[in-house]
Amino acid sequence: MAVDRIALETELAQWLGPAVHLRGAPQRLTGGESAECYRFEIQDQPKDVPAALVLRLQHDNRAAARECAIQGAVAAVGFATPPVFRAGQSTSAFGRPFAIIGFVDGRDPIKDRSLRSIPAILADTMLRLHRLDPDTARTALTSAGLAAQDTGIPAALAELAASPDAAVARAAQWLAPRAPHTDQVICHGDLHGFNLLLDQGRVRAVLDWELAALAPREYDVARTETLFALMPGIGPPLLGGLIRRLGRRAARQFVNAYETQVRLDGDTLDFCRAFHALRLIAIARTPSIAPAGVHRLWRSLDCVLVRRWQRLTGQPI
Repeated sequence: MAVDRIALETELAQWLGPAVHLRGAPQRLTGGESAECYRFEIQDQPKDVPAALVLRLQHDNRAAARECAIQGAVAAVGFATPPVFRAGQSTSAFGRPFAIIGFVDGRDPIKDRSLRSIPAILADTMLRLHRLDPDTARTALTSAGLAAQDTGIPAALAELAASPDAAVARAAQWLAPRAPHTDQVICHGDLHGFNLLLDQGRVRAVLDWELAALAPREYDVARTETLFALMPGIGPPLLGGLIRRLGRRAARQFVNAYETQVRLDGDTLDFCRAFHALRLIAIARTPSIAPAGVHRLWRSLDCVLVRRWQRLTGQPI
């Protein structure tokens, strides 16, 4: 699929003026299911705008605003993520919410030959993020017309409680009064190896902030631990059991590496593990709430997720 070049030129002209032009055709970037991304170059731009940029086409206005607010805030204080130069809602020339961000050159963990180091790299990256002042994100969310409650656990539990799947809705209603009330940090919400751009093991950029939130640190840790433990989309289905055993070992390495610096609260961590399991069960069972590729990915792991939920909560679903 190609991006609408006229729409892109229209947005560029509104942003930078008619003197700025595209250089060549935008190129679709691979990876990720939640947004379409295109690398493009411009010429005759102002000095504070780089020539190489990325157009990110999103789906939901509110989620896109939250993503851009938090990513822009952490980029502004020097965290390793592309700056957000421009963003718009579905009234844009694309007919969808969008963001134009900086292009960062780097490699995924496989091409960078950094797979063995990924648990430690992710723990270090997450710790760096969690040390940032959360007020930077709060201020950015307020400027975007959002509140901290519009992110993370409260917002997601409200959505899950309204799920068309009655079992998911009941589980969310059971979980909601057990939500932790602890200090919040800036959370990426989906930090895994393929949301990193690396250069010889050094993180050049953290990508894909669509699940970013203000939440307890255990929210972020539990999400990454869950992804390691389940290894979604990794390897052929026949090897799923073996791959998940390796993933569980990587999950332990990741959590242990994080806890060498900051101690986690066990009860909050277990709540967040259950929360993420429920959220993924909802995606597996309700195609309309996630892109088709994401739904198919988690649909194949529905039974594994149910067992995880039941082991953590003792509740049926």
